[in-house]
Amino acid sequence: MKAILSIPSFLAAVLFFAACGPEPQQPHFKPFEKDSLKEPLIEVNKRQVNDEALQINNYVTRHGLNVTITKTGLRYTIYKKSTKNGPLADKGDIALVHFTCYLLNGNEVYTSRKTGPVEILVDRDNVEDGVHEGLKYMRVGDKAKFILPSHLAHGVVGDENKIPPLTPIVYDIELISLNKNK
Repeated sequence: MKAILSIPSFLAAVLFFAACGPEPQQPHFKPFEKDSLKEPLIEVNKRQVNDEALQINNYVTRHGLNVTITKTGLRYTIYKKSTKNGPLADKGDIALVHFTCYLLNGNEVYTSRKTGPVEILVDRDNVEDGVHEGLKYMRVGDKAKFILPSHLAHGVVGDENKIPPLTPIVYDIELISLNKNK
């Protein structure tokens, strides 16, 4: 009796015998070395911080501001001091503020002047870290400018709306009232 091999049977036999061959070689990858990225990332971050500091310093110079620079990099000036010598804002206080937020090019991105004053629970609300820090230098009645480097503002993602990634911002802010933490 003659064996007739059909095409599907033939293909199955070829695949079976091919599968019995030697194991295919796995590509050889060099193990990931996290330290190999450390130095380049540090350099990129240094350049970003230096570029941003230059942009902020140019803004300060253009506007003739006399600013104080904190350890975190916040630059602020209280350009209108309160006539009262009340307490400074502190963690847990409820600060009622008017604000306008700008990019360094002067474009306004947000303001409370259209919607009304905003309450901020100091060091606890979901607002920029630089705003929390700056409020703690203010008394009721003070008006200030805060210039936030991107790491104190919206960081590497921006606000996904009007503020681009890695963008310093300026707050013009007035502390209207303060309910002290008890």
